[in-house]
Amino acid sequence: MTWVNRIKDVERSHIKFIKEKGKFNGKGRKKDGWSMGDTAKYLGFSKGKISEDLRIARGLNKFPEIATFKERQDAIAFLRARGEW
Repeated sequence: MTWVNRIKDVERSHIKFIKEKGKFNGKGRKKDGWSMGDTAKYLGFSKGKISEDLRIARGLNKFPEIATFKERQDAIAFLRARGEW
């Protein structure tokens, strides 16, 4: 699996659970909805990694050429250079 496919899978999973459970709004004691933390726990990654992956996924949607980059770090550098990070 390429880094691009893995990031797209993370995005698809996150969106699927938000559609099923609603988006967590971060308010109140009772946790309703789905958060990045939930996605991280479900997929076995850190919240920071999921946050980065979802940012890259948004970048892929805006700049499809990112999919041709060899490494995910190249995508991050590209997005930073354009003020998208």
